Amino acid sequence: MAPLAKLNDGMFDFLIVEKTTRLKLLMLFPKIFSGKHLNSPYLRYVQTNRIKIETQYPEIVNIDGEIKGNTSLEIIVHKQKLKVIC
Repeated sequence: MAPLAKLNDGMFDFLIVEKTTRLKLLMLFPKIFSGKHLNSPYLRYVQTNRIKIETQYPEIVNIDGEIKGNTSLEIIVHKQKLKVIC
């Protein structure tokens, strides 16, 4: 879903879905395999090394299956601080 993502670029890759119908989203699924879904007006692709998530009311934060607290949450990528073995 994030065709520009790289393990070693120090960036988060986010695909933000704008408000739309389920039917329009379903029609995008076949395009995911070619990367053409990024051209959709219903999607925004964002690369950043920092993100802050705030909600109107506190929400539980679940990261990779583990509860990590509540929102507000700020996550920062520190480039070359994590070794990834492939």
